[in-house]
Amino acid sequence: MEPPLAKSAPTHGRKLADGSTIELRTRIYRSDGCEVRREMGSETFNCQYQQNPIVPDGSPLRWEWFRAYEVGADRNWYQAVIQSWDTGMSADPRADFSVCTTWGFRENNWYLLDVWRGQLDYPDLKSRTLALVEQWDPDRVLIEDAATGRSLFDELFRDDWRRYERIRPENDKETRFRSSLAPVEEGKVFLPKEAPWLPVFKRELQSFPRGRNDDQVDSFSQLVNWSKGNGIYRALGREHPINIERRERQRRRR
Repeated sequence: MEPPLAKSAPTHGRKLADGSTIELRTRIYRSDGCEVRREMGSETFNCQYQQNPIVPDGSPLRWEWFRAYEVGADRNWYQAVIQSWDTGMSADPRADFSVCTTWGFRENNWYLLDVWRGQLDYPDLKSRTLALVEQWDPDRVLIEDAATGRSLFDELFRDDWRRYERIRPENDKETRFRSSLAPVEEGKVFLPKEAPWLPVFKRELQSFPRGRNDDQVDSFSQLVNWSKGNGIYRALGREHPINIERRERQRRRR
């Protein structure tokens, strides 16, 4: 296990024979701590080196990691649009929310375009899913294989198998959330400067895992973790310029 790194050089008192005290500064910190933090990411760094699983504000997420964008770009400006669903069970006010986040992809960056959040019974949930597909024409719709999401995927996949993708979650919610933070810290995730849904989205992400709701967290982490693999390249299609360039790079390496 790595030794802890001090946030600053601590001081200790030593009593002299005459009863007075002098301060000694113990040099146990490492000069390369900033570089280690940059390479590992702040959340992992805090856990491993400072033995502190959360940053000082109580969340592993720093809101300033998100970059901001001005709303107004046309749908076609994005190279792909992806929707990520975390589904609840019913319209009961005590039930979990169903959440769909809609994301635009361009130049290896992700832009959060829209958040829909509500409590619906299954027939209305299916109708809402189709309405959001009609609105955004997403290249992929990610649906978590849990709760009503399992039935929702099975029905929609039969009619449009290229668009819908089943996501089987791995690990627990907190692990998935922490895993999603690296691209955010790297500056690859953009949020709008203003949106009616943004305050609730922000509050939920910042209060996780102690907050009352975590459905937007699940939709967010599902998309970001999916984006680390090859899913986005499959969504773009074989003849997309990005995929053609990737194949050329692979040929040159051989």
